[in-house]
Amino acid sequence: MTTSSGTPWRRDTRPGVLVVLAGIAALLFFGLVFVVLVSPAFVAFDEAGSGLFRSMDVVWFEPFFGAATHVGDFWVMFFATAIAVAALHVRGSRVEAVMFGLTMMLGTSVGWLAKELVERSRPGLEYARITLPDSYSFPSGHALATFLFFALIAFIVSLEAKSLRTRAIVFTISVAIPLLVGASRVYLGVHWFGDVTASWILGVGIMAAAASLYFNFTPTE
Repeated sequence: MTTSSGTPWRRDTRPGVLVVLAGIAALLFFGLVFVVLVSPAFVAFDEAGSGLFRSMDVVWFEPFFGAATHVGDFWVMFFATAIAVAALHVRGSRVEAVMFGLTMMLGTSVGWLAKELVERSRPGLEYARITLPDSYSFPSGHALATFLFFALIAFIVSLEAKSLRTRAIVFTISVAIPLLVGASRVYLGVHWFGDVTASWILGVGIMAAAASLYFNFTPTE
């Protein structure tokens, strides 16, 4: 089949590939939930690895991670998301604005629901270097929110920026900040490594699903 201009018709494969990626991430996430719930050996390994990282005696770690962790605070993410959505709307990128807002809202809600279902306890008070939250530990809400926020930034920039240098800078920042926030949650004693890893896997799945819907319903040239 050809278009009227004679250009061969080719189906955009990106939505399908992204659906597969979302499915793989979902399987990995549920697999991690399973081992956290039923495998004492995995839990012991996770807790030992987290404890080893917390025990690293580097003088600048605590103030550095203490500052980094606030990037993922609820109100910081809330206002950052509101600003991003407003900026996209003002510049006429209304589909991207809706995608950004809905992905952040629904994605973090999925993370909260997972917490309530898994009910994994946080590290004890003796490990916490900051106030220990009252919520459950798995997955990390800070890690999930920052992953989704910066993944969305990187996705939109990859669609619109023509400069490879700009894309590379944004991608580097979008990887580095979620990594730092995730590490901070473990070092400060309010999460286990498994909680943070689960957040990143869940974030990949949610972001892949959102991008698939975007490509599926947004006309491409």
